[in-house]
Amino acid sequence: PAQNKLLKTLEEAPQSACIILKCEKTTNVLPTIKSRCQRVELTPYPYEQLKELLSRYYQENDQFNFALSVSGGFPGIAKRIPSS
Repeated sequence: PAQNKLLKTLEEAPQSACIILKCEKTTNVLPTIKSRCQRVELTPYPYEQLKELLSRYYQENDQFNFALSVSGGFPGIAKRIPSS
């Protein structure tokens, strides 16, 4: 039901609108929604570049290193790991 409501929103959006949808997998997205979207895949950061980026904002410790190791190269995932 939620995707059908989203489909209606996409179909009735003004020409000047830019709607950004974010999902980790598109397998559960309705084909009718996919057909109305432009897909942009983000590539993960290399480990060292991600480490340098995050070290500007977070103290390096075991939790920091754990977040880096499970982030898959994506800063948003690393930032969601709770700090101790």
